[in-house]
Amino acid sequence: MFAVGSLLLAGSLTSCVNYSGCGIGRVDDVVSEDLLGTYTGSEYGRLTFAPGGKLTYQDWEFSGGEYGKVSGAGKWSFGRGKEQDSVALGLDYPRTVEGGGTYGVTLFVAGSAGDLRLYDYLTDPDVCELNEFTHDSGA
Repeated sequence: MFAVGSLLLAGSLTSCVNYSGCGIGRVDDVVSEDLLGTYTGSEYGRLTFAPGGKLTYQDWEFSGGEYGKVSGAGKWSFGRGKEQDSVALGLDYPRTVEGGGTYGVTLFVAGSAGDLRLYDYLTDPDVCELNEFTHDSGA
């Protein structure tokens, strides 16, 4: 019985470590204004963060790309976490995508104020398959 409990504990610790892992940690010197600008995803999507929490997005894939590449507007906010910092997105999507609405996404922040990267898990966080958004130079 003890061996089974130990095995289960090890499995849950691995899961927790990977969820807050994948090379994504806190960024101490970052404030909301540092996020302003345009970021392009390694797999899909282009996001432009504007002052006042305004957001535009291009080439976003909803439901695994079922609706093609979608563009629109939305809102964003930066949050400080105990282990990770994140950007909450609210993407307003058109009626052609499941009748319209707002889609919530959390991107995790890594790097420094001068070299920020944003990450979205593409699959299970244990696998660490990420869509990495990098800041476009000169934007």
